[in-house]
Amino acid sequence: MSPARIVYVPIVADLFHYGHLQVLEFAAKKGDHVVCGLLTDEGVLTYRKPTITNYRERHAVLAALKCVHEILPQHSKDSTDNLRLLHEKYPAA
Repeated sequence: MSPARIVYVPIVADLFHYGHLQVLEFAAKKGDHVVCGLLTDEGVLTYRKPTITNYRERHAVLAALKCVHEILPQHSKDSTDNLRLLHEKYPAA
């Protein structure tokens, strides 16, 4: 069954903290399928210093949250590619 409302959250999630959790829980209240666009290590370097934790570690933290339903790698600050992908994957949402 395709989700009716998808909420997309671009995120770095380096040193995950309570503020990150609040944003993701708020997103879960706004839709029925939360997708995180997790910035890749290379994507982060396009606009700031390197992360302390690597992509794999940050992915594992997000994947453990019940309010996150899907995680996509995001290669830059621009979410357009992932949003197009989601539109193709869930055309009815």
